[in-house]
Amino acid sequence: MRTKHSLLLPLALGSVQLLTGCSAVVGDLGGFGEDEAACRQDADRNQLRDLDFHLSAMAPHVTHYFEFLVVDVRTGGLRSRYSMERLGAPDLDVFVENFIPPGDALEIQFYADISGDRAPSEAPMDHTWARPVCSDGVQYFSHIFEFEPVEFTPIGTGSFVVELTNVPTELRDRVVESRLIEPTDGRTVAGFRRPMAGETGELAVPGVIDVGTEYIAFVSFDADGDGAPSIDDRFCGFRATGPDDGTDLRIAVDVDAALDTPACDLNAFDPDAVP
Repeated sequence: MRTKHSLLLPLALGSVQLLTGCSAVVGDLGGFGEDEAACRQDADRNQLRDLDFHLSAMAPHVTHYFEFLVVDVRTGGLRSRYSMERLGAPDLDVFVENFIPPGDALEIQFYADISGDRAPSEAPMDHTWARPVCSDGVQYFSHIFEFEPVEFTPIGTGSFVVELTNVPTELRDRVVESRLIEPTDGRTVAGFRRPMAGETGELAVPGVIDVGTEYIAFVSFDADGDGAPSIDDRFCGFRATGPDDGTDLRIAVDVDAALDTPACDLNAFDPDAVP
């Protein structure tokens, strides 16, 4: 059984201008397909690509939950999903390795969750946008008040959930990130990024687990505080399979204990290094 999110957009610009904190004079940098500097269209679409998304003028949304979704425009099927507990900065580069699958009929849908329900809602409750995927995976976007539908069919009914306990003191104020990877092609199916803020925490990405599919699940801590995965961070990797009943794939990690095991003797999101 699969569900579908569907929004009826856009609304009149005048109603959106009532929102506080947003500037309607900020333009969209992505004249995608017209400005080659903003969106390259001549790269190889028949290979797995990184997502390199450059956001600007997003000050109204720095505290909002934010999501990026790669969707097949022919079927409406979700292919990849990356979530952030909060955007964190008005000008931000979001980089996710191997996030965009091969294909030329893909768009990236993204939204700021103003309503707080961690799902896309009709504007102006949330700010929602959609753009064709640039052929090399490099996207540019600056906040505007012209909204597009966020509409997709989830991959499956299950969520990807990482449950963290006994996080060591030195990692409790760091950013933590999860990744879900298909080992057959190394594609990043899902990810979640959030500040740790304590001894325990949960990272959950809904609608991405398919029945019986084998995955590699990662969790990493930004130990060096540089804001990006690097060799000085702490990485742990685990092999798991989507439950046969379509429920959530849950990875429970006692971090203090796991750091002394081979599962956490890693230095990158590298599927081949997972024991």
